[in-house]
Amino acid sequence: MTNLLLCFSNNLLDDVHFAISMLPHELVPNAFSIDELGKRKKLSANDLAGRKGDIKQAKGGYFLQADTANYYLILRKGVSEFNIECHDDQGAAIIMEALAKLPIQYGYASQAEERDHQNSIVVEKNYGSHKAGVGRNYNKYLPGLYWMNIIPITLLKAHQIAIESISDMAKSVEVIDERNLLIKLYDNSKNWNQHSKTVDRWREETHGVFFKKEVKEKLVAAENFLEFMEATSEWE
Repeated sequence: MTNLLLCFSNNLLDDVHFAISMLPHELVPNAFSIDELGKRKKLSANDLAGRKGDIKQAKGGYFLQADTANYYLILRKGVSEFNIECHDDQGAAIIMEALAKLPIQYGYASQAEERDHQNSIVVEKNYGSHKAGVGRNYNKYLPGLYWMNIIPITLLKAHQIAIESISDMAKSVEVIDERNLLIKLYDNSKNWNQHSKTVDRWREETHGVFFKKEVKEKLVAAENFLEFMEATSEWE
């Protein structure tokens, strides 16, 4: 599976759903449920595009199922996010290309292992093991750089990251509507580990990009679960 995360302001909800409804047939959701294991209801393309019917009544979020992708929408105040699992890179790239045309706030696509490599920490203690997600707040820093990325130019400027530093190592960088960068680092998301040393070096050396080495050192020093959680809260 190729995993996608797309973050956008709530005033784009209708536009995002319409864009998804215009994807190739196998990527367009045809079923809907409030929870992952709940009873699925059929979803018409018209209801999806206009967020009509049952889908309009869902408050906290919902699951959408397509033939080759699963979508989970988390509705939050101000900013919502789609977590998407796609059966292959081809479908994931199509979704990324479609949503890069919208003024979304941030997005990426990767294998779960690549995401964990950049944004998860596991610390083993004599009283147990801790795992935490870190460095994911794109308002504080760029969380990382993955197989594919949608990064607003304004976000790069806010974190003082030069586009040229990304272009030098990326397979392709496309400017969409003078607003978003659609970045592809390499051809196959499953080959992320072959490129991880180069990406890690860039992350460590580039101001404004999260790199977990310093965080891990602090978490290793934590002597109990409360100290661990307190330390991770600084690096959301």
